[in-house]
Amino acid sequence: MSSNNHGTCGTCDYFGDGIEQQQLIQIRINPESAPEAFSACAAPRNAEIHLSVGPRAGCDAWKPAA
Repeated sequence: MSSNNHGTCGTCDYFGDGIEQQQLIQIRINPESAPEAFSACAAPRNAEIHLSVGPRAGCDAWKPAA
């Protein structure tokens, strides 16, 4: 797990499915703002196992959100 904002799931392009757009924007700015928000991870290697992650989690499949 990563403790910084760069490389955390909340700032990853694969994060955000099922999260309301305004809340997702706030999470992108500050992953600490909604630690209770969970989303399915859409990274190709994680999608098949239906992995749900929080905004402060992290992995090496991180892709920066646009």
